[in-house]
Amino acid sequence: MKVLITLLLIANHSFALTGADILGSQSGDDIQIDEVIGQTQERKEAVEIKAVQIQLHDDFQIEAFNKWKALGDSPYELKTWMHSIFNQEYEKASHLMSVMKQKSPEKFHDLIDATSLYLLWKNKLNQTFFNQWLELSSQNDFLKTSYWKSLEPIVLKENTSDWFLNNSIVIGVNQKLQLEKIKDNNSEFNIVAQAWAGLRSGSDVIEHLKKLPVGDPIGFELSKTLVVDYARKGKLGAAAGILKKLFEPRMSASENTEEIVSYYMLLARLLYQAGALEASKDYYSKIPDESSKFLQARVERLWILLREGDMSKVKGELATLKLDMFADYYLPEVFLVGSIAHLKMCHFDEVKEAFDKYVSINKVWSQKIDENIKKEEPEEIEKNDFYLEMVKKSLSNLEKERARLSILSQESIEAVVPAIGEQKHWLEAQAEIKKLISHTQKAKTYELRKRWVNRKKILESSIRKMRFVKVEFISLMRKMARRLKENNKEMSDKITTFSAATSKKNQVKFPIDGVLFADELFHMSAEVKSLCLSGAN
Repeated sequence: MKVLITLLLIANHSFALTGADILGSQSGDDIQIDEVIGQTQERKEAVEIKAVQIQLHDDFQIEAFNKWKALGDSPYELKTWMHSIFNQEYEKASHLMSVMKQKSPEKFHDLIDATSLYLLWKNKLNQTFFNQWLELSSQNDFLKTSYWKSLEPIVLKENTSDWFLNNSIVIGVNQKLQLEKIKDNNSEFNIVAQAWAGLRSGSDVIEHLKKLPVGDPIGFELSKTLVVDYARKGKLGAAAGILKKLFEPRMSASENTEEIVSYYMLLARLLYQAGALEASKDYYSKIPDESSKFLQARVERLWILLREGDMSKVKGELATLKLDMFADYYLPEVFLVGSIAHLKMCHFDEVKEAFDKYVSINKVWSQKIDENIKKEEPEEIEKNDFYLEMVKKSLSNLEKERARLSILSQESIEAVVPAIGEQKHWLEAQAEIKKLISHTQKAKTYELRKRWVNRKKILESSIRKMRFVKVEFISLMRKMARRLKENNKEMSDKITTFSAATSKKNQVKFPIDGVLFADELFHMSAEVKSLCLSGAN
């Protein structure tokens, strides 16, 4: 909507004008006022009229114009500034933001603050716009003003959640405290900002989630936060409710294979946790072999087959998933499952092979894990991770905005007369972006390191479990030897066990109790020609 207003400055004769001096907003087509006052030809000749046309382009400009005129006479500098905005000279006007308050009485300061925010939006300085919006909103009750009510619809023309995602807006520690001050305000932009800040915040996000429409992209990520939190607390029914209400509608319409795969993996794990093994197994089986999560799904499915005692299928899976193929993948539990399965089936040579493979492959991973945890910039090991991709996008966008602010800062030296040096607001904006870049770089390092820390926890867990397998293996071997001796059978079977070798440089330590996990640990062999433990009486 555009409104064209003709202002009349009348000299030589003084008389009262009938009608309004300022036209308000009106819905419909553009409005053009070519004749404000109907006069006779004689009267026109007696009056010197100087016309200035102002074109208002959106709701905020109409609101700003009305407030500006209602506040009464304004300084020449403010008049010039407002006219440049109405003329859509947004970049030119933005250079003057920091000097307007100095040149104007205090009664104009709220107008200047709101208009400066509008200029940041028009100049597509997205992070700086958000920073300034939050500053105003948390201190001056800005969200309840007519300025924001006229500006918000302009901002919301672009889907707000998409805007936060596309620009990967950074929310620093202090900004989270500012958001807390306005958490009860139901401005749509604020609702999305609160949800964006609430990612990974546990079950507290339920209040934000309730306010977002079904299908909202940030709401979808927020629901993942909630499902994981409920699952950790054992509230599987609540997690299922979120999946039913928010995940299934999105999944039924999604064409993103990895997104669907992530949903199936999440559902399979929750079902496994709930004891619904058959349903869990079914969802693991839905993971296509072209997915990056295929191998992980096959290994996790093995646990179900093991619990069900379906050893023929376990053996078939292990035959399909050759141990050598896992050398380049971090899946330590495949060797753990293999050793348990072979132990149950009295395949002692295969147990030994699983032990040896576990040691030789995971000692390399152990060293790599420790190195990356200590690195300032750990290696990236997971692709298509939402949070890591967002933090990388944030860094890219912040660097671009800092470069743009730097250019604007230099341009302001020549654009603002008689300004000397760069304008204060550009320098302050650059300083804030610089702080957010530092914050985001730390966040990126945290995200990268966190994945290596997770791998360390997985390895530690598998070592604890493998230790029990080792104990069981030794126990079975000793039991076998004892039974053979007691039965005094004349057989050529030989049972040999070896204790752990002395420590070497290329060893892996048990993080739990310091036990060495060296090359020849589990170096045990069993040569059984025709006897399995289950058949030995």
